[in-house]
Amino acid sequence: MFTQRRIPAGGIKRKDFMSRSTLFVLPMLIGMSILSISCSSSESSSRASASNTAASVPTIDAVKVVSQKLNITTRLPAELRPYEAVAIYPKVTGFVKRIGVDRGSHVKTSQLIVRLEAP
Repeated sequence: MFTQRRIPAGGIKRKDFMSRSTLFVLPMLIGMSILSISCSSSESSSRASASNTAASVPTIDAVKVVSQKLNITTRLPAELRPYEAVAIYPKVTGFVKRIGVDRGSHVKTSQLIVRLEAP
C-alpha cells in the first residue's frame, strides 16, 4: 500500500504547490480587487448626483462696470522722510542775506541756495 519515496539530499522543494513569488502576489491581487470593488459606485447613484449638481447651480445676474470717482476718502497719520538728506555748512562765517530755494525743493549741482553777508 505505502510506497517508499526517496527524499533528495537538498530537501523537499515546494515547486509543485506554490512558489515564494506566488505567495506574495496572490494576497496583493486579492487585496487590490477588494479595494477596487469597495471604491466603485453604482451608476444609479452617479446619475442621481449628476442631476442634483445640475439643479443646484445658482444663477447670477451680470452688471456692466461703470468707471466713476470713489466717494470714500481715508485720512491716516503719517510722517514723510526724505529720500536723501544732506547737511549743508558754509565755507565762511556770515549772516544769511537771501534764501534762494524752499524746503523740499530739488536743487542742481552748483546752484545758489543761500547768499551770505559778512559783517
